[in-house]
Amino acid sequence: MKIRLYIMFALTTMLFTSCSKIYQQLYETKFDDDMKQLDNYVVYENEDCTISYDFWSMGGEVKLLIYNKTDSIMYIDLANSFFIKNGKSYQYFRNRQWSETTNRQNRQSFAFVYAGSNYNITNYSVGTFTDVLYSNSLTVNEQRIMAIAPHSYRGISEYKIYDDIYVDCELTKYPNQKSKNNSLEFNENNTPLKFSNYMSYYIGSSERRNVTDNRFYVFRISNYSNKQIKKIVDVKECGKRVGTERILVFPIEHTSNSFYNQYMLTE
Repeated sequence: MKIRLYIMFALTTMLFTSCSKIYQQLYETKFDDDMKQLDNYVVYENEDCTISYDFWSMGGEVKLLIYNKTDSIMYIDLANSFFIKNGKSYQYFRNRQWSETTNRQNRQSFAFVYAGSNYNITNYSVGTFTDVLYSNSLTVNEQRIMAIAPHSYRGISEYKIYDDIYVDCELTKYPNQKSKNNSLEFNENNTPLKFSNYMSYYIGSSERRNVTDNRFYVFRISNYSNKQIKKIVDVKECGKRVGTERILVFPIEHTSNSFYNQYMLTE
């Protein structure tokens, strides 16, 4: 039997409120044969670049790092690059604008004004401190082309895979310790979630356009109550125990190709 690693993450206080039962829905994905699991990422590689994926977050935020292997600048054409979910394309370039504001605060100096003679002050007035706020605003336009210097990387994080709860009559929504059907498995043909990442790029002054098309699908969805997978562990600082914390322990091999959503039952 394959030994599974137990992946843990810290819980927030809200997970253990007495008036609600908290549940986690775990999604595990499979990917094409031209990708591989490497350390904490799912990695695609060709002669020009490597693309490393990590989905581990609530809702499955699609986080990717693109590393330029070449000696020339790599240009990602975001207008022709897409996140595709269940057949629907979502363009990476969205022609947005941001306003960046820089604030700087200066304090004006003050002075004493004396009226008198022979250093015997007979009358005076005192200037006071005045704070002056300077603000500079700059409008930034989203760039259609993302440049990556040689032998360096840049990250992209734009879309989530699925931030709702999958419901199926064959899947126990509120499982307990005795529940047996708290997981459903799928293949590439009947999966409820199929997604891919399509990137268009060119290298240096070359006019030749290249594309990568990395495909994934959800092959297992599992529901867990926090009570089923919670664990109390020691917290140590500098080798000394300083307390305990509650964590969730998911029985999965890797986190990079998995994600989760949280829901609750209020009593």
